[in-house]
Amino acid sequence: MGSMQQAAMAELMTARRGPESTEPDFWTVFERMPGPALLLDDHRRVRRANPVAVAALADSAGPLIGRRLDDLIDPIDRETVALQWRRFLRDRSASGSFVLASDDGAVSRLRLHLSAGVAPGMHVALGVVAPAVRAGDAPVELDGRIPTGRERQVLWLLADGATGSQIAFALGITEQTVQKHMANAKRKLGATTRAQMVTLAMRYGELARLLAGERLTILQILRGEDGRYVDVCARYISSDTLAAYPQARAILGRPYADAAPGLTGTEFMDAIRRAAHSGTLQEFSAVEIELPWEPARNIVSGAVEPLPNDRLSLTLRIRPA
Repeated sequence: MGSMQQAAMAELMTARRGPESTEPDFWTVFERMPGPALLLDDHRRVRRANPVAVAALADSAGPLIGRRLDDLIDPIDRETVALQWRRFLRDRSASGSFVLASDDGAVSRLRLHLSAGVAPGMHVALGVVAPAVRAGDAPVELDGRIPTGRERQVLWLLADGATGSQIAFALGITEQTVQKHMANAKRKLGATTRAQMVTLAMRYGELARLLAGERLTILQILRGEDGRYVDVCARYISSDTLAAYPQARAILGRPYADAAPGLTGTEFMDAIRRAAHSGTLQEFSAVEIELPWEPARNIVSGAVEPLPNDRLSLTLRIRPA
């Protein structure tokens, strides 16, 4: 959850303390939240929404109140919503990011943080909606000022919420180099702030895969003394993945052979190995595997793209088997 959402949720929970509190009452704070705020029942049905949520999420399907959260989400993410909701009811707190349903082909994402039990059977969801990107929104070209591959990687990680030091560690570069790439991308996109840079990158299609709901992991190739490929380890796991699968933190920095022995010999690992050997993009589709952080089997599709400094960009779409 971002710092803005943390502060908003803290304010809302303080207002919930009761009549003895000197803070504004819960519903006053709820209504004035700067982002979408929803009250959901145990069945994910919207029971109350603040004005920002109504403006951002209401569509031609009808009023927001009474609809299920699933109805607001694109079909590609509905299984993920159901899976994460079960975890939320168990853990009492959760975060996630979902592609919103759209009538006009727009692609936007809703990032939610949920807190359980504000009243019996009622839960609060605070959100941030990424700008919608529609076919035709972007010009054909940016006057030749297209961000480089490395600048796109930095943009993706920045949009995911990574800090400069996390980006440097993930990509095997210095923080000064990260700042240089961000300055170049900002200039090419015509942005004056980081937030504006990410917004414009979404509009110009530079973050299309992120908006489409793909989960990002940056891998480092591990080589033996002879320089040959031995294994990989994760240097960065996207915030969406960590929100959905907190156990994934346990594999950071560990060789996959040790952290995820069940993946050995799968088409998933074969694609990673081929990308490391060939230096070319490798894709895989509908591979059934047991992820190291999830005991149930899942279907994964995605791609592995070689990066400089012995890094690989792994993008995944995950759904239950």
